[in-house]
Amino acid sequence: GPIVPLVENLVGTNLSQSKNEILNLSIRKWFEILGEQGRWDDILRICAQKELPDRTKEMSAKKFIALAKWLRNDQVSLQIGLVNLLHESNAFEHARKDQKNQFTNYLRNRFTTDFAWRKQVHPLVVGRALERAGLFKEILPYYEQLAASNLLSEVTRRLAWQRWARTKWLQALREREMNALGRADKAYKEAMEKAESCGFRSPEDIPEFLPSPFPFVLIR
Repeated sequence: GPIVPLVENLVGTNLSQSKNEILNLSIRKWFEILGEQGRWDDILRICAQKELPDRTKEMSAKKFIALAKWLRNDQVSLQIGLVNLLHESNAFEHARKDQKNQFTNYLRNRFTTDFAWRKQVHPLVVGRALERAGLFKEILPYYEQLAASNLLSEVTRRLAWQRWARTKWLQALREREMNALGRADKAYKEAMEKAESCGFRSPEDIPEFLPSPFPFVLIR
């Protein structure tokens, strides 16, 4: 749509403010519009391959060159913009399975479980982004390692177990849909036990969304 060049132009305009909230908001809006248009492949090309969509060339040559140069050198702003989009976007849940797999691989490679990046992005936001992709084999181990990390605050680790329990419950529902009743019962039992240990009557009672504001992350 015509708004995409406008947003890309906004990003190009704010490149000189690479440590400014304005740039992060511009990138967030850019990705949001691409996501609404189902252009997940373009978003992945921008983040993972440092390539611009062809439509970006509708901006001036000078800004296009500046944006292309910035993409090659900046990672933090892109990663923050992407994670914020994925953890908030209902649209991502309708992306193709192969796209979800590609984004999950990108997140796993960029946000390793040593949590060295915890000052830049809240670990729970990354977890929620993984949840949106719906790949249980990636989400559950991530939350397990988050909950076990002594680099993070107690409230963050407690919330990680809550997210784990809710995810395990969703896994149980998926197994039941596939008529894998034994696996479904086992997953639900594990979800129930963890939910109860977190103070909930059942995993269904755990909120779907993250708390606002996010809990502090313990910095070490």
